[in-house]
Amino acid sequence: MALRRRPLAERVCRSLCAYHGNAPDTRFEGKAMWESYADEARQIIDGAGIIAFLAVVRVVAQNPSLTEKLRADLLGALEAFEG
Repeated sequence: MALRRRPLAERVCRSLCAYHGNAPDTRFEGKAMWESYADEARQIIDGAGIIAFLAVVRVVAQNPSLTEKLRADLLGALEAFEG
């Protein structure tokens, strides 16, 4: 069984947390420390246009003129990236 990747927002939160010198899984105000970076992570994801980019890739992956392998590869990459 393959390990499931964490969702994109959580990965960004954890990275921000570590960047600021905090251990992501430390408890802070009853939650994991990484959760306190949710607003910043959302701003980064939105500002970078990641959601829009993923939406375009998803549409392209549905294009019937692409080979089945290419469509499967695109959808697999999306799934792996999004977590």
